[in-house]
Amino acid sequence: MALQRIRDILNGKFYRIPNYQRSYAWEKRHVRELFQDLVDAAQEDVTHFLGTVVFSRARKNEYRNEYFVVDGQQRLTSLVLLLRELIEMLPPEDKNFYRRLYLYDEGKYRIQLQEKDRAFFFDLLEGKFPIPSTTSQRLLAEAKEEFRRMLSALEMNPKKFLKMIEETQLLEFMEEEEGVAIRIFQTINDRGKALSYLEKIKSYLIYASYRYLDNCYNETINQFFGEIFEAYDEIKTLGENLGIDLIKRVGFTEDSVLRYHFILLSKENFDPTPESVFVSLKNRINEWRKDKDWTGMDKFIASYVRELHSSFVSLRDIVRRVEKEKLYYEIFVCLGLSATLYPLLIALEKRGLLDRKLPLEGFEDKTFLEILRDVDIKVYKTRGTNPRAEISRFAYAVNAGQFSEEDIARWLLNYNQQWMPSEEFSLRLERNIYGNEAVPYLLLKYSEKLRGRAYSLKELKELISLDLTVEHVLSREPNFDVRAYGFEGEEDYLEHRDRLGNLTLLPKSLNSMVRNKAPLDKAEYYDRKETSLLETTRVLATNIKSRRRFIKEDLVSRTKEIASFVKNFVS
Repeated sequence: MALQRIRDILNGKFYRIPNYQRSYAWEKRHVRELFQDLVDAAQEDVTHFLGTVVFSRARKNEYRNEYFVVDGQQRLTSLVLLLRELIEMLPPEDKNFYRRLYLYDEGKYRIQLQEKDRAFFFDLLEGKFPIPSTTSQRLLAEAKEEFRRMLSALEMNPKKFLKMIEETQLLEFMEEEEGVAIRIFQTINDRGKALSYLEKIKSYLIYASYRYLDNCYNETINQFFGEIFEAYDEIKTLGENLGIDLIKRVGFTEDSVLRYHFILLSKENFDPTPESVFVSLKNRINEWRKDKDWTGMDKFIASYVRELHSSFVSLRDIVRRVEKEKLYYEIFVCLGLSATLYPLLIALEKRGLLDRKLPLEGFEDKTFLEILRDVDIKVYKTRGTNPRAEISRFAYAVNAGQFSEEDIARWLLNYNQQWMPSEEFSLRLERNIYGNEAVPYLLLKYSEKLRGRAYSLKELKELISLDLTVEHVLSREPNFDVRAYGFEGEEDYLEHRDRLGNLTLLPKSLNSMVRNKAPLDKAEYYDRKETSLLETTRVLATNIKSRRRFIKEDLVSRTKEIASFVKNFVS
């Protein structure tokens, strides 16, 4: 352990980011904070301390002076991007000297990122403008551009600023053994630095392998976790690009998938926190350590890493299908499958059941994924409840192989009937339903019925791009006498206002235009170019124009018609 200047860390040394490490993840705010800290230190003429870095030496058959970055890759990568932009501002006679010092020498770059981002990073350092294909590549390009922008506004001599960066200090931990380096990394980050629990688990497993199992799982853990982090990055990127509501949320992280996996391993904790997952893992390993049961520990680590990897890869494969298959796009983007069902979703994917037809008479036309969709519509969205314990324990049993394919199908159908009997579902469909998150999806399916053919995946994506909203034909806050529309009074109107028959779909841009207009005035907006694929809205417009009205009688009739379709559509 020693305090080292940036100049000493980069000069004459080469660094590699192992594939098992997280990809570059700094956002613009992190880049700005680093830059401002360095500027403040330069203006005050003080040495800036940038934190800790942990390195391990490369194997003997690797290049000399080459090291693995166990901790600190985000800062080092960012610093190199900053140095690259700063060096470009220097006089020509200085550029080559500093490039060799901090960017490229002996035919190699000072820092090599993980394989998937390596060539992209090199292109950035060479001044090229590659097109990002992953989240990490986008963030790298944004960081480089942000440094360039801030440097252009810097009121300081570039060479003076460079000299100050050279003197910036880091607390360096250099270890011969990777296992020891990772244990130091974990100890440092356990004491306050924000770190995902998935990363903590990886570090702890490496430490256990090093400390108790003679490093026998180091390579396996590194390989599997490299693929786990890569799978998560793809899940997050695709989820954001496709508009999967759950995945695009800020709160959805790799620790979310970690929690789903834990549910598949435990029938006791159906709503674990990431911290409780980490504590549980440490406790299990400590039990074997106390009993000196190295065989048990060996089997557990091998199984845990393999199963964790399988969960991440399974979810990634599901999200890949969302991009290419209509049914998956419907369920994950248009409907938005509830988070509580994700562990079971993963368990069914692991067993290869999602696309398989149910082996039960009368349900041969439905796949397991479609039954899971129906559970979501009936129980989680229409009933509006969230029975986690029962479904989580079932997911555990499915993952453990305790149910046959036929048993799984029967259990799901019974679960649906238990929490939402057919009679109750019928009643709820004909009552106030506005606010039910399944309504937009159900109206899209009703549109397919009216047009006589299913939407293509391309058409669905086009519809979703319009930012569809649920529109009230008779406005929620009417500026008309409700009695003129067949209602007995205000109370009668409120009882019918939020029923299926009074709801349709409109692009947000049109919805803001119609507001509290009368139905006959709205009909013109319902029949525009933007609604060309929304058959339910276009048919509604035609009926309103031909009858010159939309009154209580029409609302009730339309409610029954749509409800009847939904009852037949949902198992």
